[in-house]
Amino acid sequence: MTYERATVLKAGYGEIETKDIVRSKLACAAYCDRTGLCEYFLYDPVTTNCMLIGVNSNTIQSSVLTSWLLYKRPGTCPTNFFYDEAIGVCYKRYTTQKTWFTARTTCTNQNSDLINLDTSQKLEYFRGILPYDDYHIGASKSNGAFTWLNTGLEVDSSLWGSNMPDSPNTELCVALTTFTNMYLNDIYCNTYQFRFVCEYEL
Repeated sequence: MTYERATVLKAGYGEIETKDIVRSKLACAAYCDRTGLCEYFLYDPVTTNCMLIGVNSNTIQSSVLTSWLLYKRPGTCPTNFFYDEAIGVCYKRYTTQKTWFTARTTCTNQNSDLINLDTSQKLEYFRGILPYDDYHIGASKSNGAFTWLNTGLEVDSSLWGSNMPDSPNTELCVALTTFTNMYLNDIYCNTYQFRFVCEYEL
């Protein structure tokens, strides 16, 4: 199992168990995996101490985080979803064409949602691996702004195609389209039938 560096520790998480003197970060990761309770782990390469982080514990002091390396244990992708280690995303691609709302329902019925492409890194990665076509993604207009479904954060202007959004008062959903060279485009939610990608949040 791959463990990726985490940059933020979720509030409310703390130490659940400490195992002193492990041989490596991988040993700490394996120890984390065996407990079944560990979501994060801290590893100190100098002292080779391993600290497991789980639910229902005290928050870790900031002084601890300055000297230890923090890692997040990824969740497990559901059946028929694919975990891409290069980008750390669990997703499922659909070639069937549906409207934005119908596509989203297909995703939510599988405890997932339309994919969130909220960074240039993630957007460019999927532009590179998806066949050149039109795809519904997980953003729509809410409370006067285009926002991502899973975070509620506003869509960054750098992710839009040229001169987009061009009809923000009537086209309230978002897709990658060939018209915008697979950058973001505002579209009618119930008109266009596109392929789509569901993302399962780990």
